[in-house]
Amino acid sequence: MLNFLNDYPHIRLARQEDNEQLLSFVKKIKMVTHQTILAHKREPDFFAFSRLSGNPSLIFIMENQDQSIGGYGMLTKKKVYIEGELKTVGYLTDIRISDSLHRKTRFEWRSLYHEMLRNKHLIEEIADCFCFYSIIMSDNQQSLNAFTKGKRGVIYRNFCNFKSVNILFRYNIFKKINDLEIRENYFVNAASEDDLPEIRNFLHSENKSKTFGYNFCADGEDELIKRFRNWDQFSISSFILVKDKSNKIVACTAPQMFSSNKSLIIEKLNFKFRLLGLVTGMFGLPKLVKGEELKICFLTHLEISSHLSFLIRKKIFLLIIEYWFRHKPPKAHHMLSFYDYQYNDFSSMLKEYGYFHLVNDGSIYEVSPVEDSLKPVIFSDRISHEMALS
Repeated sequence: MLNFLNDYPHIRLARQEDNEQLLSFVKKIKMVTHQTILAHKREPDFFAFSRLSGNPSLIFIMENQDQSIGGYGMLTKKKVYIEGELKTVGYLTDIRISDSLHRKTRFEWRSLYHEMLRNKHLIEEIADCFCFYSIIMSDNQQSLNAFTKGKRGVIYRNFCNFKSVNILFRYNIFKKINDLEIRENYFVNAASEDDLPEIRNFLHSENKSKTFGYNFCADGEDELIKRFRNWDQFSISSFILVKDKSNKIVACTAPQMFSSNKSLIIEKLNFKFRLLGLVTGMFGLPKLVKGEELKICFLTHLEISSHLSFLIRKKIFLLIIEYWFRHKPPKAHHMLSFYDYQYNDFSSMLKEYGYFHLVNDGSIYEVSPVEDSLKPVIFSDRISHEMALS
C-alpha cells in the first residue's frame, strides 16, 4: 500500500501519533439529520473503535496544503460468509471529508479510490478481498450524491435496503403479546456460562447461511472470542436467550454500549425533540440535553431462528424487547438500536405494542470500479451486518 500511495502526495496512512489531530478533526464533522445535529466524540483514542472488530483496518488521511487533516477514510477487512463460503471482504466505512479540504487532495482521493479498487490485486493488503461494500443512510444526501451517481470511476450497486431502528421508550406497558402459542412455548432468560457452546453453535448456523455472516465456529477464527477480548464489559452474561419447550435456543441478542470508544454528542435538537427531551424522564430515560452524550445501546448478535415462521419470529422479537425494557438498568440509555432487514421486518409491530421508535432508511452497496460494473458478485436477500460496528 505504501508504494501505491507514492502517487498521491497528499494522502497517507494514519499513525498513532496522528491521534490528537484526528480527535480534533472528527469533532468538527457534524452528523446532521432532520431531528438533530450531533458531534462525534472518539476521545481518548481515535483508533480504539477500529480495534473493536479485531479485524485489520487501513485509515487514509487526506491532508491540506499545510499538512493539516482535511479528511479521512477507513477500509476494514473482514472474513465473512458469502454463499456458504468464508471469504475476505473490504468494508469501506467512516469516510469524513471537510468542506474546506483542498481541491487537489479531493482529486487525489477520487483517483485513489478508483485505482485502489481497480488494481486491488496488485496491493498486498487488499489483494485477497473478494469484494468491497459500503453503507449509506438515506438522510445523508451529500454521501448519496457523492458516491452513487457513478461519476467518480466507481459504481455503487444497491443490493440491500434496511431500516435503522431506534426504540426510545414504551408508552403502553399494558399491551403485551397474548398469543398462547408464544407464551407457552418460548421463554426468555439471561444466559449463563453453561449456554456458551449452544450460543456459539446457534450463532454460527444462522450466520453461515447469510451474506456477510460472521464466523462463530470454535474451530476457526471465532468472532465471539474476539469480541469477548475486545469489547468492554462484554461476556456471556450479556446475552438474552429465548428457548423453546425442549430448552433449545431459538433466539438471542446481547445489548451493548460502546461509549468509551465512540459516541455522539447532542449539539442541537429540533422542536419535536426538545419536547421529547422534557418527557423522557417519565419513562425511565436520561433526558436529552444539549452538550451531553446521546446514549445508544445496540442489539448486537440479534438472531432469531430462520426455521421458524415469519410471524413467530416477529413475536419472539417482541418478547426480547419486552424482557429488556422490564430488566434494563434505570436510565441506561436514550435508545435501543438495531438494523432491521426486509426478511425480518421486526420493527413493523413496535407501534402496535406501545413502543415509541424512530426509523431511518439505509442501503448496503457493493462497490466496484466502473470497469467491473457488469460483474456484480453479491446476490442475497439475507444479510448480516451489525449496526454497532458501522
